[in-house]
Amino acid sequence: MAIEEGSINIILRTMTFDILVERRKEKMNRGRKPILMLLLVSFIAAFVTMPKVQAGTINVNNGMTTAQINSAIASAVSGDVVQFAPGTYSLTTSLVAGVAGVTLQGDIANPGNVIIDAGTIPANSGPKPPGRDRDAFQVVANNVAIKGFKIINAWDLMTGAGDGWQNNGITVGGDITLIDWLEPYNKPILIDGGTFSNNIIENCSNGIYLAMSKNVVVSYNTIRTSSTYTRADAGTGIINWNTKAWGAGNWQDPTNNMIENNVLEYNERTGICLGAWDPDLFTVSGTVIRGNVIQYNLRRAIDLMYITGPLLITKNDICSNGAEGIRVLYNVSGAEAFCNNIYDNTNFGVNVYDLATASLYAENNWWGSATGPYHPTAHPSGLGDTVTDNVDFEPWSVYYPSCTQPVGGEWVPINAAKTLVQLVGSALALSAIAASFVGFKRTKKRLS
Repeated sequence: MAIEEGSINIILRTMTFDILVERRKEKMNRGRKPILMLLLVSFIAAFVTMPKVQAGTINVNNGMTTAQINSAIASAVSGDVVQFAPGTYSLTTSLVAGVAGVTLQGDIANPGNVIIDAGTIPANSGPKPPGRDRDAFQVVANNVAIKGFKIINAWDLMTGAGDGWQNNGITVGGDITLIDWLEPYNKPILIDGGTFSNNIIENCSNGIYLAMSKNVVVSYNTIRTSSTYTRADAGTGIINWNTKAWGAGNWQDPTNNMIENNVLEYNERTGICLGAWDPDLFTVSGTVIRGNVIQYNLRRAIDLMYITGPLLITKNDICSNGAEGIRVLYNVSGAEAFCNNIYDNTNFGVNVYDLATASLYAENNWWGSATGPYHPTAHPSGLGDTVTDNVDFEPWSVYYPSCTQPVGGEWVPINAAKTLVQLVGSALALSAIAASFVGFKRTKKRLS
């Protein structure tokens, strides 16, 4: 088909016009881009330099009533610090931490400068039977921190019906202010996250009570003289106790808790207890008990019952306790105790009570003697603390502290008992025990 000359000219003019329009648009856009970029940079700079919301500090002092202090705590928002001035705080009710993410802080460097005395809380101050509401602190929100206090005298006024667990230096979750001593039971508060550190806790029914709490850190506390004065089932430094009594949806597994670098001593029952009511069974998966000194407790250092792991117990000093270093009572699996110093405990270093349902992996520990722990049949020549059946104690450390590594040294197993010994770069290091050798070889796994 033929195209006339006039039509071609029209087409060409139209194309030329379109090209000119596009070029004009491009020039305009090039002019706008720097302006848009400048605006964008200015906006970002303004946003970055906007004043950030800082965590606030709320100051309280011992001239305030307990009600006024609780009002100040309740007024905080997440990230705030409620700072307690030095002095003695004689409570009339428990201090309640009910706002998530709030820190209650005394004097972290010198906790004895800020004393919280729960012994002044009068009878009938709460819904429990007389004398049963003497917690110093009650934690009813997630990610609360309590640091730098000396907490004293949170214990029962009298014997009788009621909840003996509920008179603690710090109570985390559980039934707190509800009447759980009457049926039907009320729902517990389940806590996820929190830090409780750098406190001194003395003369309480229990030091720190974690009721089905998870993802909690308990560290650098000194807890002593927890008392069974009015309750035989009290007297524990740190207790993580669990129950399914409230039914489905009202309990949680106490997983991923860290209990480390605490001193637990002279408690009338136990240093640390992880357990549950029979026949409930809970997992404590991810929980670690590490770097604690647990000594001079009237009965034992660590008590385990009705729990499954993995649970790690490592680098603790477990010594001079009245009955056992570690008691493994009923239905315990997945617990491992390694690189601890377990010695001078009166009856047992480790006592597995129910051999049908409980056991403990306990290798590479120091038992108070280079000869290892004593077992009447499996290792009668051991001069260290006694262990029962269902304790895997071989190999053991022959040096105190266990699992330490001197410069130039290495770990090697020796003799049929697979004892661990340190070489310090010289054959002379072996002379004292050469007679016991059957053979030795370098270990593949370095223990340090």
